[in-house]
Amino acid sequence: MICPHCGRKTDTGETCRYCHRQTEFISRTCSRPGKIPGIDEHSVARPKNPASSSGLLAVILVVAVITCALEILGVLQLRQLRAATSAAKAPVYTVCFDRNLPDEQGADVPSISRGQTVPTLQDTGSWRFTGWNTKPEGNGMGVNPGDPFDLPLWEPLTLYAQWEPVPEVPTEAEASLPEAEETPPSTDAETEPARE
Repeated sequence: MICPHCGRKTDTGETCRYCHRQTEFISRTCSRPGKIPGIDEHSVARPKNPASSSGLLAVILVVAVITCALEILGVLQLRQLRAATSAAKAPVYTVCFDRNLPDEQGADVPSISRGQTVPTLQDTGSWRFTGWNTKPEGNGMGVNPGDPFDLPLWEPLTLYAQWEPVPEVPTEAEASLPEAEETPPSTDAETEPARE
């Protein structure tokens, strides 16, 4: 039961145990909030200014945006931290180089790590250096010398030098020899004497 004078819930019969007024009590199920008989509507607390509720809404919205931004920044920092710790734990693989020549001429090529510059080899007497490849036959992924090495390394990698033969240049003695003129083959009509 609700007292129509003070609006408090009470269970006494004819008088309210809080305001001690004699009254008829009404059931909570029959009344609507703010419409209790005996209480005028002007005594109910209402917002004085409707603009204050929109200001409160704006403050709540700003707080929500800031909270979301902070959560996103926290997630990004956590990802960076995880990447840094996983990079620190990941093994560092190196790139080895194979000269890939049958006669193994020249000095060994030093190994490099990711981000370092891919070396260039000097041409030998009969071979010209054309680049590096992940397969000895040259049918893998090509790597240009002088570029920074940026392929991902999941295991140690060996790059094989690729060569092409140098065309032979004729010597001065061979170049000074006159070329023999080729005589055209004779035909049967020219060799037979004319018949009368």
